[in-house]
Amino acid sequence: WLALELWSTRGLHWDGLADLGDACGSGATGARFREILRDSRLGAFGALSLLLIFSGQWLALAWHLAVGHWPLLVLAPAWGRACAVWLAASAPPHSPTSLGGLACAGINPTVRRLYRLAAFLLLCLLAAQGLSLWQCLLLSGAQYWLTRYLAATARRQGGLSGDFLGAAIELGQLCFLLTTL
Repeated sequence: WLALELWSTRGLHWDGLADLGDACGSGATGARFREILRDSRLGAFGALSLLLIFSGQWLALAWHLAVGHWPLLVLAPAWGRACAVWLAASAPPHSPTSLGGLACAGINPTVRRLYRLAAFLLLCLLAAQGLSLWQCLLLSGAQYWLTRYLAATARRQGGLSGDFLGAAIELGQLCFLLTTL
C-alpha cells in the first residue's frame, strides 16, 4: 500500500511533508521560511517528519491489514486528498501561479460544501461499518485541528504552497488510519 502510494505520486506528497518539516522545524519566518521550504536538500526536521509519519502509517497499515480492514485502506487516500482541498479552502495562496495558488483558485463555496458533505457521508459510512461515535468525533476533530494548524502556519508564513498540500495529504492519511483502528 505504501509502496503503491509512493510510486503513484512519485513521492511528491512526501517531499512536501519533508520540506514543510524542515521549514517549520527551523523556526524561521517570512522569506527565510520560504527559502528553506524551496530548498531541495533534506534537513534533520524533514527527515524526522518523514520517519515519524511513514512509521505511523506503516504501523497503522499493518494493524488494518491484520484485522482485515481493507475498505479503510481504500478510503484513507481519498480522505488525505480531501484534506488538501479543505486546506486550500482555509488559507490564501503564496503565489497565484503556484500549485497552492491553483488549488486555492479551484475552491469555491460549492466545492467547499460538497467536500463537507462528502466528509459527513464518509463518517456516516464508517459508522455504519462499525466505527464508534467517539472514533468519528476524534477523526473529524483531529482533522479540523490539523487543517486549522496548517492554515494558520500558511497565513503566518505568507500563504499556501504545494508543500503544505502534500503535507496535508500525508498527515490526513495518518490521522484517518490511526483514528479508524
